[in-house]
This record gives sequence, structure tokens and C-alpha cells, in this order.
Amino acid sequence: MAKSFVSMKVPRAYRYLVTTFFYPAVRKQRTTLVPPILRPVAQRVTGLRDLQWFADASTYPTLGQAARELRMGAATLVTAVGRLERELGGRLLIRAERGRPMRLTPLGAEVAAAVNACRA
Repeated sequence: MAKSFVSMKVPRAYRYLVTTFFYPAVRKQRTTLVPPILRPVAQRVTGLRDLQWFADASTYPTLGQAARELRMGAATLVTAVGRLERELGGRLLIRAERGRPMRLTPLGAEVAAAVNACRA
């Protein structure tokens, strides 16, 4: 039997984010609980998933390696990050180049911190 988010030990802020995305009637009401920097993405149903992927991928040296470790396709991850960049209005990552790992931009660091704060 599947557990609900209420019965699982899930942080309250994260539970609010998940509830926001799975119940469209509540989405606009709960958007105020999302950190302001994440609100443009909070209107989209798959926004939470993309934010989670971005925050997880930001700890790896390349998007390719992140995709392998997260067990997903590299194109899927790159598309999700690109979608976030368009919606948030700026670059989130400086992509890896020949021996140099990818780095977070100031906006990317702020977004990753906001997502991780919601998970805590």
C-alpha cells in the first residue's frame, strides 16, 4: 500500500511543494509558500521535478556524469535545466569544458540553495 506524504517522514516545506504540484486546485493558493525565487517555476506541474534534478545535478562536475548517477538520460537533464533557465530568466550553470567542471552562476547557487532549504 502506498504511503501518503502525511504518513511519511517528509519535511513540511517539501510536503507543501509536492502538494502544490499534484493538486491543481491548490496550486495558486500554495504558491505563496514557495520561496520567491522559485515561484515562476511553481506554476508548472513538472517544475518541482526539474528543480530537484537541477539541485541534485549541481553537485556533479558535468551534466553527463550527473545524468548517469541519477539514472536518467543526459538529454532529459539538459532539457530540464534549459527549461529552468528560460523560466527563471538567466543561466544557472556554466557548462563544463575540457577538464574544467561545471560551475553554478550566482542565480544557480541561489536556486539550488532555495530548493535544498525546502527539502530540509
